[in-house]
Amino acid sequence: MEEYYQFLRLQHLSLEGSSLYLGVMDDFLRKANFRFFPGTIFSFFEIKKEIEKDYPINISYRYVPWRSCSLRVEPLEVFLQIYWDHVLWNVSREGRAWEFSQEDTDRLLSSIPRIIWGEGLNSPVALSQSSSEKRRVCNVLAPLDRIEGYIHALSEGDFFRKIPAFTVQKKGIRFQVLLEFEAITIILDGEKPEYWPQIDRAVKALLQKLGTSQKMCLDATYPDKIIVQELY
Repeated sequence: MEEYYQFLRLQHLSLEGSSLYLGVMDDFLRKANFRFFPGTIFSFFEIKKEIEKDYPINISYRYVPWRSCSLRVEPLEVFLQIYWDHVLWNVSREGRAWEFSQEDTDRLLSSIPRIIWGEGLNSPVALSQSSSEKRRVCNVLAPLDRIEGYIHALSEGDFFRKIPAFTVQKKGIRFQVLLEFEAITIILDGEKPEYWPQIDRAVKALLQKLGTSQKMCLDATYPDKIIVQELY
């Protein structure tokens, strides 16, 4: 009867994407008003927003005349990872974050930049304050443009680019970046990453003389010198 008398009913919904996301289509059907097809289209962006809080995906749709809709589901790509409060977070360029799991191990490249969230910084992700509204995917609060600038500056140095992770921290109002290589800790001025390639050459030459077996801290936050401090 509904087929004949409810002519605005959503008749067919298909999935474009991996069968792993069939659960997404089920969620969409539960939230969509498929008895009134135009209502489904008008409320799509609200439904999309809700579902994307539970899955690290991007959802789009394609209207298929008449009374049909095709959902396109694509996984978010990991741009970088942030280690914070004993949890490793995958972060996308769109500014969304979700906890790393063992399922991610095989599909993630080992070259993905990893950032350790240090002292003096606010939370890098917006966690829900309500236990009843906990979501798997959170918005990113970390300054991604700044971090991307750090990644680019480090990649231009022959020595710095070999260090797989770095720490971002804040001292007063200034950002700092810490690099750890064997027994050496290097502190860089996070406000002036444009100078890092030059500092990279100076640090490389310095370590060729000093070696890397002795525990040391190299403070390279000064404009005209690097302070070497032995650590015991």
